[in-house]
Amino acid sequence: MSPMAQSTAETRSTPALQTTHILFVDDEENILRSLRRLFHKMDGWTCHFANSPAEAVEILSQQPIAVVVSDHKMPMMLGAEFLSRVKEKRPATVRMMLTGQANLQDVERAVNSGEIFRFILKPWRDEDLIDAVRSAVTFYRLRKENERLQLQTESQNEELRNLNKSLEEKVAERTGQLQDALHTARSLNEELRRAIYQTMRSMFSFIEMARPSIGSHSRRVADLAVQLGRKLNYTERELLELELAALLHDIGKLGIPAYLAEKDQSDMRDEERRVYELHAHEGAERLKALEPLANISRIIENHHERYNGTGFPNKTRGGKIPMRSLIIGICDFYDNLNERPHTDLEYHAHLTFQRISDTRENEFPDRLVTLMAELIEQQQRSKLNQDAIRVGLRDLAPKMRLARNIYTVTGSLLAAQGTELTAKAISRIRAVAQVDRIAGEVYVLPRKSRDESTASPINHSD
Repeated sequence: MSPMAQSTAETRSTPALQTTHILFVDDEENILRSLRRLFHKMDGWTCHFANSPAEAVEILSQQPIAVVVSDHKMPMMLGAEFLSRVKEKRPATVRMMLTGQANLQDVERAVNSGEIFRFILKPWRDEDLIDAVRSAVTFYRLRKENERLQLQTESQNEELRNLNKSLEEKVAERTGQLQDALHTARSLNEELRRAIYQTMRSMFSFIEMARPSIGSHSRRVADLAVQLGRKLNYTERELLELELAALLHDIGKLGIPAYLAEKDQSDMRDEERRVYELHAHEGAERLKALEPLANISRIIENHHERYNGTGFPNKTRGGKIPMRSLIIGICDFYDNLNERPHTDLEYHAHLTFQRISDTRENEFPDRLVTLMAELIEQQQRSKLNQDAIRVGLRDLAPKMRLARNIYTVTGSLLAAQGTELTAKAISRIRAVAQVDRIAGEVYVLPRKSRDESTASPINHSD
């Protein structure tokens, strides 16, 4: 399915959503004509086009613009300055830059002053630009929904405060009824908390849609974190907060360029690292406004801190770091070690165990490393007995046999379980994934299982 068709399908499946307004700004008329041709039939989107910042400001004053895509090099005002002004006047509007220059200083200046959601270089690929704008629209809707939930929560909290005040005023004459009233208030508070937690899980589904790789990574980290929490005898309430914090620990990556969120930290330049290291703080800030999520916000902000003070963003050390932040940190570290597939599971188990052990009393406390090492051993023993190995698209090779169906994020079946891959089939899977991303992970049968499944029956005759 093409990106344009996918956008149309998404819009038709959610008829309750209002029209989304997109504004493109560029002083070159030929660029604007290209953008008009590309976006003129996007269902559910109303696109506006301006050939100068002044014309764009006029449109912004008249229309509820959700996403602004601006050129950088314009004669009257640089795109970075224009987008910085958009941030001041319309902070909810998602800002993107479309530029023919990749000057890193301009990038850093634009990020710092205008909080740019995404950079797109000219000349662009139509599919990439449509996908980038669609991601920006998804992020805008998620942020507006978050604001709505915040207002709803404040209103509900005010109702609870009024209820408690009323109960306190009547305590002298209604002492016998006080216990029931307080119980009712606590029940309402708990129901509110459960509703907010459920909303947070819904928010995570938006993250999975916008960035599937972040979503699958966060699910694995959450599963590991809950297992460690149980080993530490956490209560159900503590486990729930730990799970939600782990699911949302990378929510701040939605606010940085996609290429930077996926880049290995060891390959980052200093300027890129400074931008990347903001994501833990930014993710915490998105949740801090919701009072019941204060604990979860604090856990997320500290999940990259390390026991010896070498982490980020605040260089916190030792016992000042919440234990649940350290749990998510060590699970995140472990999952990143396992990101690349390994066919020699016994060797990889030994290597992973050694890397985790090296962090003892250095990056993570001794007790946590010991429990994590036990969990790794259990997982590796389980993996050695499984009938499937997780692989990446670039690691697919002819004669591999699929252990599970491969679906795209739009629900199309790309390849069926049991298919023996050929070079042609692999090329097709990779090509389709460029347009319609793979949903979840790809699993193949280990070589031993494949050999056994194709081996000739044993001849029992003499």
